[in-house]
Amino acid sequence: MSDRLLSLLTAKLIDQCGGLAEASAACAQLARPYSVPQLSRCQTVGSGNFLPLDILAALEGYCGEPVISRTLAERVSVPVEDGKLAELACAFNEQAGDVQRHLRAALADNRLSPREIKQGFAEIEEARAALDRTAAALQAADKGA
Repeated sequence: MSDRLLSLLTAKLIDQCGGLAEASAACAQLARPYSVPQLSRCQTVGSGNFLPLDILAALEGYCGEPVISRTLAERVSVPVEDGKLAELACAFNEQAGDVQRHLRAALADNRLSPREIKQGFAEIEEARAALDRTAAALQAADKGA
């Protein structure tokens, strides 16, 4: 997973927790103190800072969605079983639809906020990962033919 994607997913996770202040409070309650500046550095592309695992688990538990860990798990390379190529292609199409829905909603006011831009990049990276999985399955099928 690229540093850029990890930072964008961290920003998405923090946003889903209610923002930096609320996420910091959740860390203190569920794991350990983790300041707003620390969290901010973790969501900044190119900072080289990333969430520690205990903080990641606390924030994902707080917001109720495995924003980062789901993407990490999806990136693990596993053999594709027979009949799974169609499912992967459908999953890619659904992810691409998520990109379209997000951008359409974000552009409803003819402006993009920094948060909407970050979210757009995160949605595109998720769709790209789904496309990569589909291409890998297709390539595996080609080698098996």
